[in-house]
Amino acid sequence: MRRLTAAVLDEHHVKVGFEGFKPSVYVFVGDLDRYVAQEALAGRYVDDKGRSYVFGTDGWATFPERRFEYVVASDHVPNEYDYFYEKPGGRVFVFERNNGLLQIFKTTGEVDEVVDKRPSYSLRELTSGK
Repeated sequence: MRRLTAAVLDEHHVKVGFEGFKPSVYVFVGDLDRYVAQEALAGRYVDDKGRSYVFGTDGWATFPERRFEYVVASDHVPNEYDYFYEKPGGRVFVFERNNGLLQIFKTTGEVDEVVDKRPSYSLRELTSGK
């Protein structure tokens, strides 16, 4: 790299560039896990029986039968899907959001690479979509 440039734009943005490349603006988001959860999954949902499901911005999920801590994955190098995992224990669930519908799929295999063909949960979002 040659001729590195950096400029603090405000308390959450910095612009970094170097010779031969257009500068990029980076955003400080604080706690990455919470930020990703908020943007990708957090919200209130119901199933077809009207039961409530909540993925909180605090990293806790509340289902009718249990409450657990979750993390939405932010490293997708080996995976072609969005997923979250439970803490502790690490059970992995793939999720898809589309038009206010959240589908959650169980995974199996040595590294959770096999995704069930049918969702374990099909939930309708109660809050506004992202």
